[in-house]
Amino acid sequence: MASAQVRGRLDPRLVVMPLDPQQTRPPMRPGQWSTPGRGPYELVVRLAWMTPGPDALRRELARRLPTS
Repeated sequence: MASAQVRGRLDPRLVVMPLDPQQTRPPMRPGQWSTPGRGPYELVVRLAWMTPGPDALRRELARRLPTS
């Protein structure tokens, strides 16, 4: 995983970018999961109704992933 972060407060979303899109299963094509204005390999997952919540996910991502 190249990066992962939680974006947004009112409508939080997890945004993940794979390190090597060709190593995903199935391999990702540029723009396959992206929308205009996002990177070609970004995966976006809505976090509505997630428990324990987006703030807990933010803390865990900050703790486990290296900062760039």
